Amino acid sequence: MRGARMPGLSAGSAMRKRHVVLLLFIGATAAVWISFAPRYAAPLSAAPERTAQRAETQEARTAALPLREALGKLRGEVFADRSPGAPPAAPTLAAPPIERAPHPLLPYRYAGKLLYEGTALIVLAKGNTLFFAKQGETLEDRYRVESISGERITFLYLPLGVRDTLTMDAALSMTPASAAATGATAEPASPQRARLRWEGPKTVQAGRPFEVALRVNSPQPVYSSPLQLTYDAQALKPLEVRAGAHFAAGEFTSRISLNGSILIGGSGSSGAAGDAEFFVITFMPTRSGGTAAINVAAGSLRSEAGAAIEYDPPPGFRAPIE
Repeated sequence: MRGARMPGLSAGSAMRKRHVVLLLFIGATAAVWISFAPRYAAPLSAAPERTAQRAETQEARTAALPLREALGKLRGEVFADRSPGAPPAAPTLAAPPIERAPHPLLPYRYAGKLLYEGTALIVLAKGNTLFFAKQGETLEDRYRVESISGERITFLYLPLGVRDTLTMDAALSMTPASAAATGATAEPASPQRARLRWEGPKTVQAGRPFEVALRVNSPQPVYSSPLQLTYDAQALKPLEVRAGAHFAAGEFTSRISLNGSILIGGSGSSGAAGDAEFFVITFMPTRSGGTAAINVAAGSLRSEAGAAIEYDPPPGFRAPIE
C-alpha cells in the first residue's frame, strides 16, 4: 500500500512547485514593468498647453535681449599681424598723376596768303624756312592746319591733341590786271616804300630759253618774301626757278604750276637794304608771234621781326616772241 501513495504525493508536490514558479514569474514581470513605467505621466490633454507656455516663455526671453547693430565694413587688414613687436602697416599711397609733356610754343609766324590754282594758301615762316600750306595739310608731321577762317589760322598739335591759333594781318597787296597790262602802278612811288622791277631781254625766240629776274630796292632789310607770279601758259613753259643774290645765304622754295602760276618764297637774307636780285626764272617760249608776259599777282615783303614792308608792285614783264 505504501508503494501506491508515493506517486500521488509526487504529483501534488510538482503542482505546488509550478504554482510557485508561476507566481514568481508574474511578480518579476510586474517589477520590471513598474521600474520602466514613467513616474509622473501627464495626461495627453495637458501636452499642448505646456507647449504653448514654453513658446511664450521663449518669446519673452528673446524680447528681453538688447538689440545689436548690423556689422559695418571691415576696417584694416583682417589677417594683419597684431603682435606687440610687429611694425605698423605701411599706408597705401595714391598713384602720382601722370605728367603730360609740355606744350611747345607754336614755331610758325604768318608770312602771307596766296591763291594757287584756285586754292587759298597760307605762307608760314619758321626761322629761315617758308612753308606753303592749305587747310588740312600737316607740317613737319606735327602741326595740322585745321582751319583758315577770316583773320585766324587754327593749328592742331598732333602729339598732344591741343590747338593753337595764329592771327593773320591785312591782306596782301594785289596787282590789278589793268596796271599789269599798262605798266602803271597801283600807287605812286614813295621813297619809304620798297620797289620791285623786272630785268630781262627785250625780245625772245621760240624754242630758245631765256632768263628773267626780279629785283628789289628797299630802304630797310627784307627778311622774307612770299610771292605769287602768273605767266602765259599758252606761250611759255617754266624750266627753273632759283634764288637771287638777296637770298643766297638763306632758304628758298618754289612751286611751279603748268597752268600759269608760280609760288616763290625766300627768307633769311643777308639783311642788307638796297638794290638786290630776288630770284631768277628760266622760261622756254613754246610758240612764235606771241608775247612773253609775266606778272607779280600777289605777295608780301617782311622784316626780320615779321612786320610787313610796303612796296610798289612792278609793271608786268613783256617781251615779243619771234
